[in-house]
Amino acid sequence: MDKAGNKLTLPAFDFAVDKIEVIGHSKAASYPNADINIQVGGNAVSTAVAGLTSSHIFEIAPEYQAAGNTYDIVIGEGGGTYSS
Repeated sequence: MDKAGNKLTLPAFDFAVDKIEVIGHSKAASYPNADINIQVGGNAVSTAVAGLTSSHIFEIAPEYQAAGNTYDIVIGEGGGTYSS
């Protein structure tokens, strides 16, 4: 998951999802500016954050909280090796 556009697709849940927590890892320190977000069908459904070493809780927009949605954890344009 260290390149822009890479994603991890979660299985569809049989209940409404209002938040997703992504646990960071200290070994991701070489990617301090990588941005990450949650998407449904290519649409961002939360607010992107930068950095992969910290854990993040993504609040899902109400219109995307329905049971059966498939959520993607997506590395954004910042990618894994991006720095600014």
